[in-house]
Amino acid sequence: MKTLWYIAKKDLLQITRDRNGLILMLVVPLVLISIVGFAFGSFYGNGSSQIQIKVALLPYGSSASSKRQRL
Repeated sequence: MKTLWYIAKKDLLQITRDRNGLILMLVVPLVLISIVGFAFGSFYGNGSSQIQIKVALLPYGSSASSKRQRL
C-alpha cells in the first residue's frame, strides 16, 4: 500500500511542476465535453429523451422458424 501512495505522490508532484501539462489536463477535457455536447445537443434539444430508430429484420437462416417467417 505504501508503494501505491508513493507512486501517486510522485505523479502529483510531477504534474504540479509542469504548468503547461496541468493546464492542458484541465482544459482539454472541458473543451471536448463542450464540443461533443454541442454536436449531439440537437438530438436532445426538443425535450425528448428518447431517440426513435427504425430497424428492418431479415431472417436469413436455414431453421424452420426462419423459413416460416419468409413466407
